[in-house]
Amino acid sequence: MVIRPASQHDKADIEALYRSAFPEEEWEKVAKLATDLLDDDAQGSFSLVIDDEDDQILGHVAFSEITIPSEPETHAAILAPLAVHPDAQRQGVGTALVNHGLDILTEEENNLVFVYGDPEYYGRFGFTVEPAENFRPPYELQFPKGWQVLALTAEAPPEDPIDITCAPALQDPTLW
Repeated sequence: MVIRPASQHDKADIEALYRSAFPEEEWEKVAKLATDLLDDDAQGSFSLVIDDEDDQILGHVAFSEITIPSEPETHAAILAPLAVHPDAQRQGVGTALVNHGLDILTEEENNLVFVYGDPEYYGRFGFTVEPAENFRPPYELQFPKGWQVLALTAEAPPEDPIDITCAPALQDPTLW
């Protein structure tokens, strides 16, 4: 398996991956997010794919920059979305993608990484719910315990709630 940056040439395969990995009522919205983020060439945003030996995409992850207007010196990102082909699940594909992305963010001197997902899954990478509680996402959350943060540096969580701003592709309340 090879992890590489996703490119515009991967769009159709990434969409097909999300179609296979997500329920019918969700895949289109999440695939659109993945491909919209691929179109976003903003600094601090990147997508990764993992290919098998036949150059078929087994997994995809995107990381995009988050800004914290009240703390401009804090560099942060959000992990969203992540998908692994059903035939490749529970084989380390998602773990490899997330860890590779976190390594890149660490090298780029990011302070925080957010995710909105299953605490049990993302907890294995060090994401936690409690420190994220004072970082307000752009929309009300359907599942508040899914909002988590991983501190890449020894930065203390804020005492007072502060707002964050996400990439335009994440400015859709139905994603939250």
